[in-house]
Amino acid sequence: MDIEAARKAYREDDQMRLFVDKVATFKRNANTMKVQRLLQLIGRSETQGAIAFMEKMGALKAGTLHLARPKEESYIEWAYPISKIGKLIKGDIDEEQFQDEVGEFSSQSDSPAGKSTLSLDKEKRRLAELLNLHTDQIEITIRF
Repeated sequence: MDIEAARKAYREDDQMRLFVDKVATFKRNANTMKVQRLLQLIGRSETQGAIAFMEKMGALKAGTLHLARPKEESYIEWAYPISKIGKLIKGDIDEEQFQDEVGEFSSQSDSPAGKSTLSLDKEKRRLAELLNLHTDQIEITIRF
């Protein structure tokens, strides 16, 4: 995630500030967020503005935008727990705390190995939440 750009946007963009302030207080973390939910959070009603905001979050590498097909709703899939993204951008936690809580985030490649690592990290976080453990207490072993 591009933390410096995200923090700059937080300082300069009212919608970003409103969004980050709200998600930083979330107790539960959804993996995805639909356009309608985002519109509720940023207090807007135009769908194109929400999609542009999701594109901005995608450019910051905080998530991946999935544009809708007919009869579906566009959504963003978060790369990390949304409350942690909010706390990191806001400055409530530093990069080291973020890494401790969600795993590596600074060097994700577009290679298949990079994508596999990211999904393993997500699975590790999901298991830790389910078992009420810290991610450091979860070890995933792959055998061939």
